[in-house]
This record gives sequence, structure tokens and C-alpha cells, in this order.
Amino acid sequence: MGLTAVGRALAGMAALAGLTLMVGVAAAAGADVAERLRANVVAISVQRGAEEDRGFGFIVGERRRHLYIITADHVVRGAGGAAPGAPAPRVSVQFFQEQGKVFPAELLGTRNPDLDVAVIKLRRPAAVDWQREVLGAAGAVGRGTEVWFVGRGGSWYVPVLPGVVNKVLNRVIQVDRLGVRPGSSGAPLISASGWVGMVTSDRSGELSDALSVAAIAELARDWNIPWQLRAGAVAPPSGSAPPAVSTGELCPRPASGKTGVLFELYDESDNDAGTVKSGECVPVAPGSYWVSSIDSNYQCQDIQVRVAAGERATVQLVCEEQGGVTPPPGLDVTGTWYGLAGGYIQIHRTDGQQYTFQDFNNFGVMVGEGTASMSGTILTLQGFNSLLGFAYSGTLEVSAERLNGMLVVAPFGQTVPVGFVRRPPGLGR
Repeated sequence: MGLTAVGRALAGMAALAGLTLMVGVAAAAGADVAERLRANVVAISVQRGAEEDRGFGFIVGERRRHLYIITADHVVRGAGGAAPGAPAPRVSVQFFQEQGKVFPAELLGTRNPDLDVAVIKLRRPAAVDWQREVLGAAGAVGRGTEVWFVGRGGSWYVPVLPGVVNKVLNRVIQVDRLGVRPGSSGAPLISASGWVGMVTSDRSGELSDALSVAAIAELARDWNIPWQLRAGAVAPPSGSAPPAVSTGELCPRPASGKTGVLFELYDESDNDAGTVKSGECVPVAPGSYWVSSIDSNYQCQDIQVRVAAGERATVQLVCEEQGGVTPPPGLDVTGTWYGLAGGYIQIHRTDGQQYTFQDFNNFGVMVGEGTASMSGTILTLQGFNSLLGFAYSGTLEVSAERLNGMLVVAPFGQTVPVGFVRRPPGLGR
């Protein structure tokens, strides 16, 4: 009897230890999934007049090199929605892979204030990559499910301890002890199997609300925004190489024979399929592709072409010169320009009336860079100050000896007058 009792006790302890271990493994897996999905999470800053709000969003698709991001409507429009006649909010985002860099975004008109869902989009930065296999398994959320989130205090914070789903009612997930704070709205709610919802209430307290991914996906389909997410966030690697796919080649050619024109390719689902210059060919999987020029000085009519395996498909496009108004003869913006308020910029021509520039402080240290284009006597530029971490854009009036104009600084929306001269200020002529 004594041995039997001891045996039963040990068996109970072993069962308890096993359960504890399983819970620990599940918690570690869930936190790991949340950390791996940070690449899809953007930190959002919104300027509405004198007010500034912050929140988060989640990348759900890409179309023609533009990312589409779901967020909470109250983050971008305020708790009561935008007031009639109020200025449009200025929205900017930061990416996990590009922390410290601020990118302006466009707020789309597609929204559902009742479910608290809005959409923003912006051109995908070259250094940003995002994941498609992120969705939680069907039926993965119910009472007792452990969940995490990404986003608190303006950073890609992932809690160590999970919240626990209390109930799911009418597409709303209610979570105990989630640990969100004001500014966490729009953050993804994540289970051990992937993304399952979006945080819609960021009040500190015992109970938090999130909208289910199923409801968000339904809205995305109704709004015809790209939804390119699928399940499989924690699927183990197969260990086998993917099957080889025979490819073809796509070779765009302007009818004029001009070389060096840059084209973007999109497949039948409007997904990005790469870029290619005229005069060159690019390997592609068999299928149908749209070819679209992205050269601001040489615009071509979009055309669709089908490429078969092993085929070299050469397609001719009807194109015409662009570039706006030609600058007056002798008006050259390349070289060094000295700021009236200090520092200097160096402008370099890249192609036609397209330029790059570098921004230097008084000590000769480069603190920013960007691109510019010239039309007539107007220089339009976009740049990023890496020292202070903000983007800016604007236009400058160009003369032989001066550049004068206004810059708009994101995300603050502040307008700043700027001026540059050919000679350092204070030097005699």
C-alpha cells in the first residue's frame, strides 16, 4: 500500500511537471511568433492640427510596390472621427527594419468606424520585407487561449507574459490582463499559431478588446484592398528544397529603341514581380504580366504579356518623353549650395532632370540625403535627416545664385522656409 501510494504521488507529480513544461513551451512559442511578426508591424504617428496620436498597424498586402496597412480608425481619425472641415490628418509610419526613419503615408477613405478599422498605404521602402504566412489557424481563439501583442510606447514591445482570452462575441475578442497601454491601438493580437486580431481598446485595465482577423479580412475583400496573408506562421521548415520551376524571359522595348528606361512588372494578381530596364531581359515564372514604366522622364503605355516556360518574350511599348518644362539654358543646380542658416548641400545629376543630394552640417558631417527633380525653375525634393530621424519634402525656386522655398517636415507637418546660395554666406563676391 505504501509503495502504491508513493507511485501514485510520483505519477501525479510527473503529470503536473509535464503539464507545466507544455505550458512553458506554448508560451515560449507564442512570444517567439509575436517577435517574428514584428516585420509586419508599423508604428503610426498622426498629426491633426496641434494634436498628435500614436498607434500601430499591420501590413496585409502589396500592390504596385505600395504596402496596405490595417489600423484602428480612431488612431488616424480620432475618437470621434474627423470633424467636418477639419484639415486632413498627416500620417507617417516607421518600420521595424528601418527604425528611426519616418515615411509619410496616405490615409484611404475606406473605413468602418463601427468596427474601428481604417487603411493607410505607402510606397514600400527598398529595405523593408514583410511576411505573408502570418495567420493563426482556423478556430485558434477561444476561452482560455493565450495571446500576445506587438506595440507599446512607440516601440515593437512584446510582453513576456501573455493575456488570456475571456470570450469571443460578435467578432470581438475580449482578453484578460493583456498589458496594453494608451498608444497600443491597432497593434496585432497574436496567438501561438499566428495573427488573430487587432487591438481596438488600449486602456490600461483588466479587460482589453480586439477585432478578429476574420472580420478584418471580410472588410478587406469588400474594399478591394490586397489581402495576401495566409496561415502558417509557425509551420516548421519542410527540410526539402522547393521544386524547380522552368522560367521564361521578359524583355520590354520602347518602340523608339531607347535603352535604360526602367519598368516594373506585376503578375495576374497585381503582385510585384520585379523590375527590368529596356535593353535587358529578366527571368520570370510562366504566366501573364503587366509591364509599367516608372521613369518620370519617359512614360510608356502599360501592356500585358504572357510568358511561357523557356520563351523569351520581347514586347514593344508606345512611349513618349516627359519631364515637364525644360529648365532655361545655363541653369544648373548641380554642385554645392550653402545654407543661409548654416550647413550645405551637394546636388548630383543622375539622369535627365533627376538628381540626388546630400545634406551636411556646419562640421562637414553628412546628416541626410534624398532625391530631387527639376521642372522649369522649380526643384522638387524629398529627403531624410538621419541625425534627427525625420523625413521632409518641398519645392525650391532656382536661380543662377540662389535656391529659395519651403520644406514640410514629417511627421509634424511643420513648414520651414529655407534658402541656399552658391557662395558661403559672408564671403565677398
